[in-house]
Amino acid sequence: MLTRVLLKVSQAGQCVRTQFSRNLGVSAVVTQKAQANLDPIQQLFLEKVRDYSKQSKAAGGKLVGASPDVEKQLDEQLAKIDRVYNAKGQDMTKFPALNFQDLPLEPPGIEVSKESADAHVTPLVNLTSSESEADDPNKPYFEM
Repeated sequence: MLTRVLLKVSQAGQCVRTQFSRNLGVSAVVTQKAQANLDPIQQLFLEKVRDYSKQSKAAGGKLVGASPDVEKQLDEQLAKIDRVYNAKGQDMTKFPALNFQDLPLEPPGIEVSKESADAHVTPLVNLTSSESEADDPNKPYFEM
């Protein structure tokens, strides 16, 4: 009995040791913020993104760092689009608002009653009783 208890305690201690080493490995990555700041390429990228953000706010919706020549070309291209597509007064730089509507579904089955089908059919030739017997499907072909 005592050996079983000691075996269970040693297994529990081994489990606790494994969990502790795993948690220590995960938390070590989180605590090493100093190494993340040492990456010069990442730091340069973040500086450029922040700089562009400041410039775009200062430009007020226009092109960032564009010369008057580039702005003139943009205006010419937008005027060309207005002429080609008759888009006067519409902002062609914005994404269009798409409104899709589902069409009403129709049931796939066709309801036809025998009375309505017979009402639309008119016989082309009026058959007499002798002619209708000739069309009997149970009559053998050699007796016709």
